[in-house]
Amino acid sequence: MNGTVIGGLAVYAREPGAFGPGQQALLAELADDLGFGLQVLQERTEREAAGRALHDSTRRLQLALEMAQLGYWEFDFASERLSYDRHLMAIFRRPPETPPPSALSLDELTRRFLSPEDAATVRREIAAARTLAPGETRQFEHGFRRHDGTEGFMSVRVAVAHDGAGQPRTAYGLSQDITERRAAERSAEQYRRRATAIIDSSLDGIVSVDAEERIVVFNPAAERIFRCTAAEVIGTRIERFIPAGLRAHHGDLVAGFAADPGATQAMGSFRPVQAIRADGESVLLEAVIFKGEVDGQRLFTVACRDVSSGTARAPLKHELEAQLRQAQKMEAIGLLAGGVAHDFNNILGAIMMQVSLVQSEPALPPGALEGLEDIKHSADRAANLTRQLLLFSRKQAMQPKTLDLAELVSNIAKMLQRVLREDIRLQVRHQGGALVVEGDPGMLDQVLLNLAVNARDAMPEGGSLIITTGLRHLDADAALAAQLPPGPYAVLDVTDSGTGIPADVLPHIFEPFFTTKAAGQGTGLGLATVFGIVQQHRGTIHVRSTPGQGTSFELLLPCVVADPATAGGGASRALERPATETVLLVEDEPAVRRLTSRVLERRGYRVLTAAHGREALRLWQEAQGQVQVLVTDIVMPGGLTGQELATRLQGEAPGLKVILMSGYAVDATGRPLQIPEGQVFMQKPISPRELLEAVARALEG
Repeated sequence: MNGTVIGGLAVYAREPGAFGPGQQALLAELADDLGFGLQVLQERTEREAAGRALHDSTRRLQLALEMAQLGYWEFDFASERLSYDRHLMAIFRRPPETPPPSALSLDELTRRFLSPEDAATVRREIAAARTLAPGETRQFEHGFRRHDGTEGFMSVRVAVAHDGAGQPRTAYGLSQDITERRAAERSAEQYRRRATAIIDSSLDGIVSVDAEERIVVFNPAAERIFRCTAAEVIGTRIERFIPAGLRAHHGDLVAGFAADPGATQAMGSFRPVQAIRADGESVLLEAVIFKGEVDGQRLFTVACRDVSSGTARAPLKHELEAQLRQAQKMEAIGLLAGGVAHDFNNILGAIMMQVSLVQSEPALPPGALEGLEDIKHSADRAANLTRQLLLFSRKQAMQPKTLDLAELVSNIAKMLQRVLREDIRLQVRHQGGALVVEGDPGMLDQVLLNLAVNARDAMPEGGSLIITTGLRHLDADAALAAQLPPGPYAVLDVTDSGTGIPADVLPHIFEPFFTTKAAGQGTGLGLATVFGIVQQHRGTIHVRSTPGQGTSFELLLPCVVADPATAGGGASRALERPATETVLLVEDEPAVRRLTSRVLERRGYRVLTAAHGREALRLWQEAQGQVQVLVTDIVMPGGLTGQELATRLQGEAPGLKVILMSGYAVDATGRPLQIPEGQVFMQKPISPRELLEAVARALEG
């Protein structure tokens, strides 16, 4: 409120100047007649409320601009100068401590932030904005140059205010940084073009249909097979190519495939199907159907090839048959290697336990101790050989940990230098920071050791071995070429300056028992083992070699988003506790069962032994709850596996500790073993100390 005190009478005015001098004089005379003083107050309540509302509205507008990451600007047509807010400066990445000018000319704007082409676009659009009617807007996009030198894209929406004569006075604009969106759109468009190019170059016919079985994709190979063009069939139903007598069966087949939630990829492999071409001729195809979704729309895609005549398959027949023979050979060798290693592990386990028991006997002569140590050393070498066989056949149990690959390489480099000769120079290079992978450190050490030994043998006159680690991100195209999922990968490159690998030998280097070394100088399992380990780690390995110029092995292992797990160092104290508990030992191999029992009994455990699961159940019932630990082989005769036995006994006694043993970590169907929480798995052969530590740790919980 505002006013002047003239007397004791107060008169309120809502606006300044509402009472002129003459009016105030009349009011003063009236006040004198009444014996009062006069106070004229001008009320500003409504005006102040309006001001506060305007301030709040402006504040909300600024907050909205900030949340939407929009920059606001005004262009005055008369002065041709542009003023802007701090949000636009944020888009240009202008330092916040730099006070922005109140306005810029178009020349200054283009010189600071725009290329000549983008400047021409902005000038053209602002000129076009003069024609906008009240309430109309105009939108356009242009590139810009940030204060730090990087480039981006901006989306602009413009409206115009007019003066009293209806002439354009000011252009108002909102600008948004769309750099990331444009990059994503460009990447998606590149992916679409590349996918289209791959589909179009495929030798197989590829036909995609929507949920109503209308054709949406028809590649050139399909045009050749069905003798019609894509333009003629896009939008029509696929039934035109299905013989009338097979349409009902086809509908039932596809409907069942679509309704099956477990069928997420292909419906079977390539199978013979009958079809008809556009000219009515019958054709025999080999086809496979896939289902998926694109933009929320269900699609079925058929890949097919014409097998009506032998000539259609001639170009690929020899190559495919060779690949099939190679795959069958590798599978057969893998099965043989896994089976031999499994049985041999039992023999080695018995030897290792017997040696350990004899070594513990008092007062053995020095010669006997030396002989036992030689036997133990030979058994360890044999166990390492079976381990390589199992690694190749992918039946070696992995013990994965989250680890830093660069750190692992640095740690093993010291040992590698001892493996290499003095005339070979070892260099380790790390490009980047931590490379966090999920892997078995022992297996990865084996990879590096095998590659180093292989490189050493390829450099009889000396040379250099360079081990490099780094990070690589595979986009969709690179991942497709590497046959891996897209994402980040740790790169391990092992390069030597040796003699190289001849072109006729290169395709066979990962085959087991293949070697170019003289008899007795190699088993041919080194690179086969490397290949098996890399496959188990969901990675890939590539080799590049030129005779006389060296060889490079490049491994890609998937990175994980996690911190490397710290290794548990220090010797275990588990064996320091007294051993008085009862152990139920189930093992079908008599020698292994007998020696394992002796090892446990010498430690102080009471041991109940069974040759199979049924016998173990009988001993369990007789023990009446006195068994604290179950140590059992997984694969046993009698119709009850070790895992089934453990599950049944833990159901009766949840506190029972379980240690499972096996020669390899797959079940009878070849699938990886699933070890439930609360159970421990140990891969044979098992040394006495490993067994005793496992039992003691299990009892400690």
